[in-house]
Amino acid sequence: MKIREDIIDLPIKYKKTSTFILAGLYASYVFFDDIKPLYDIATELDINNKILYKKLATETLKTLGVGFCTNLSLQSLGFMQKPRLKNLLSTLTMGLPLTIRYIFNPSPKSLESLIEFSEDTLNPPNPNAIQEDRAKLHLMRGELGHGILQYSKYLETQRDKISDKSFFVKLLTLPLKKLYQVRALLDKRISTQFDYIFSCLENGDESTAYEKVWPRILNQNSSLEIKLAHALSLSKSSRTEEAKNLWHEIIENQKDKLQIIGESRNEVLEITCSEELKGTIIIKIGEKKRKDNFTREAYVLSEAYKSTSISNLFTPALVIHYSDDNEVLITFRRNAKNLDKTINEKSSEASMLSLARLHSLKLKLPEYDLLIELNRRLVEKRLGNPADAYPLFHEIKKLLEKQEGKKITSHCDFFPTNVLDDGTIIDLETAALHYPAFDIENFRSHPNTPRSETAVKKYLELRSEIEAREIKLYNRHLYRVLCPTFQIGSFFAKGDDTSSIKFLETTLEGIKETGLTQLKDPLMFYLNSTPLKALL
Repeated sequence: MKIREDIIDLPIKYKKTSTFILAGLYASYVFFDDIKPLYDIATELDINNKILYKKLATETLKTLGVGFCTNLSLQSLGFMQKPRLKNLLSTLTMGLPLTIRYIFNPSPKSLESLIEFSEDTLNPPNPNAIQEDRAKLHLMRGELGHGILQYSKYLETQRDKISDKSFFVKLLTLPLKKLYQVRALLDKRISTQFDYIFSCLENGDESTAYEKVWPRILNQNSSLEIKLAHALSLSKSSRTEEAKNLWHEIIENQKDKLQIIGESRNEVLEITCSEELKGTIIIKIGEKKRKDNFTREAYVLSEAYKSTSISNLFTPALVIHYSDDNEVLITFRRNAKNLDKTINEKSSEASMLSLARLHSLKLKLPEYDLLIELNRRLVEKRLGNPADAYPLFHEIKKLLEKQEGKKITSHCDFFPTNVLDDGTIIDLETAALHYPAFDIENFRSHPNTPRSETAVKKYLELRSEIEAREIKLYNRHLYRVLCPTFQIGSFFAKGDDTSSIKFLETTLEGIKETGLTQLKDPLMFYLNSTPLKALL
């Protein structure tokens, strides 16, 4: 049903007159529909006049009161702004039937119709309500991973209403509870107990939640989903030792069902024992000596996730805990693949837009030391003798000292292997303050990245818009050479000689294009002292 624009656009004075007429018509309708038939029946049956007059007076006053309230209600509509009035009329004429249909038939199809109505008809739509409904839709379809991700984004918008202690408990237990409600996998007792846990933690009562309620839930249902909810809630409580033991138990019990993904220097696993859990939880296990990196990644993910309204930019870091030898970071898993195999112009632009948002964050991070990282990738335990690399590093250091611009929040390993094909940025453990051109040229050094400057232009436009100032890129010529140089050692260490030579060719092309010819001889001198010499 379409809302008549000509009625909505009537001047206020005409709307006021219309409300009197409508109220009068309504009062007349009630009189002839209710009161007159009553009078006629009373006359025919010769009912006592006092009783009749009392009944008629009551009904008449009631009719006048309803007419008066109707008049006031209609007049209030006349003073509403057009968008709100349209929303109200649309809700009454279209949204109400859809809502009633969903209440009495809560199926994915009925909820999907309600979401489409909210997005297409309401102006402006309510994004928070839509996010919550989309989360319910995923859960009704049995898509636990997507449902939790959607709920986590919705709950972030409500964070000021939720205490820090209970936020992460609610983040997982709420969607799990919803999942079990819509799929009837849990009885009402367990759903109610989830609510009770939330109330206990809101009031700072951890002992009741973890010593009384959680044991009862686990006794009634010890599924992996419930154990994950328990582990996540423990990790955000003061019971860190219990959390560590539970995560260790989960990982040990799922060892044969864990799947290694990606090519990270850390062990990156996901639980694949069921379709619902597959693609939901990522477990990153790193060396304890590098624990500051995971702590940094969790900080960046948390701040970035709170600071952007773009749902597919970052995933929330949920838990960090330490075992005897390792650090473990738990995050949600995106249902997407790494970009390096499928990169094209469109995905390249999406990646640059995500990077622009990351670069616009004002975070407290250490400064990135490029020379240390270059030494790790090109020399240390990989290629050759540090003494032979000294002339090259000496020239690079002189160039680094002449850099222009300001250091900002940077990924510092922004390569297509660290971006998903939906634009999500991952593996932020090396995030630090550095020059933005480093991330851009590192991404563009990948052989499959389109050479067009369109993606970089979109990056500059978005950053300028976010930061409300003109953004310029400095030092691109330097990183045009240094970024592929990084990859020479990285791919050689993986046994990929072909890619190492390809990156060397890209480096030499960059030296020729940028005029940084002072780097060519020291670079070739060093590489000729390494095992790569046989391939040159």
